[in-house]
Amino acid sequence: RDGGTSLDPWNRKSLIAAQNARRVSRQLQTMRNRAISLRSTFSRLVTAMAGVGTTIVLMRTAAHTVVRFEKAMGEVLAITRATTSQFAIMRAEAQKLGATTMFTASQAAEGLKFLAMAGFSAGQATKSLRATLNLAQAGAMDLGTAADIASNILTAFRINAEGLNDVVDDLATVASRSNTSVVQLGDAMKYVSASASSYGISLQETSAAIGVLSDAGMQASMAGTGLRQVFIRI
Repeated sequence: RDGGTSLDPWNRKSLIAAQNARRVSRQLQTMRNRAISLRSTFSRLVTAMAGVGTTIVLMRTAAHTVVRFEKAMGEVLAITRATTSQFAIMRAEAQKLGATTMFTASQAAEGLKFLAMAGFSAGQATKSLRATLNLAQAGAMDLGTAADIASNILTAFRINAEGLNDVVDDLATVASRSNTSVVQLGDAMKYVSASASSYGISLQETSAAIGVLSDAGMQASMAGTGLRQVFIRI
């Protein structure tokens, strides 16, 4: 009733329709709000799960890295038979180089292992490690090859471990100025370094001669054997 009079059927239907429309609108708004809230909750849940998953992956990776490092250092200890103090120094050096070079601590530890396998003592391997890593980086080679080249040259030319940095600089210089690479220079040195050293010819002179032969198309082992024959005939 309105003012004591009854609504006509048309107005009553319109009023009911308006009320229904408002009720439906409120229900829809409530559903939208719930959907938004649910989506937000789900999004936070997914993010949290992703974070947990990432954390688990990182933890597994870290654990694997630690195991690999410890395994390599264990092999270093077995090969070098280092004392407790020597082993502590080697371990600290590998960790330091792992934090300050492009190589990881595990790779540095493997570098120590390769140097030890090449006949280096614990002290020599520790002193030579940084230069060996530099050699591997300069020649884009694996650490095993770098350690092999380093040990061959140091032994043949009777150079102490502290002089390995100069060896690396010399090889890198020749490789950058001639038609050869550090790996090819190392391969050539296998065949000529002992002969060169016995005749009193320095590493710098030998590597320069290999560079000249490389420019003429004689590289790697060919350059080494050819230069050795020259030294023998002279």
